[in-house]
Amino acid sequence: MVLAFFVVATAVCIFGLDLVRRFNTLLMVVLFASLGFLLFAASRNLDPLRLTYTDWSFLPSTLPVITCSLAFQNMVPMTCRQLEGNRPLTFRALFIGSLIPWLVGALCIITLVVAPPLTDRSGTL
Repeated sequence: MVLAFFVVATAVCIFGLDLVRRFNTLLMVVLFASLGFLLFAASRNLDPLRLTYTDWSFLPSTLPVITCSLAFQNMVPMTCRQLEGNRPLTFRALFIGSLIPWLVGALCIITLVVAPPLTDRSGTL
């Protein structure tokens, strides 16, 4: 599967930037459709009381996510260049470009916290 994606992605890159943009649009549509399906499938088991559960032993596992989220500064120079230094457009693009992933991440986190049961298969915590 990875090899097939590599071949398709390489072919798209070879044929120019316009095709890359179209392919990226297609991938984003598939990605959002998959996310929508995942959230819909998980919504059948939602229990808001699970949001009150805390276990601080899982805190270290959040460090890679926090570290990756700090890589945002790589987008600023490219966005400024693409928008030819237009400050209001750049601010709007960076704001919306940050808001969308934040909302998607928040939906995923809430769903992953609220949907699965707090017990393992044996019925113990």
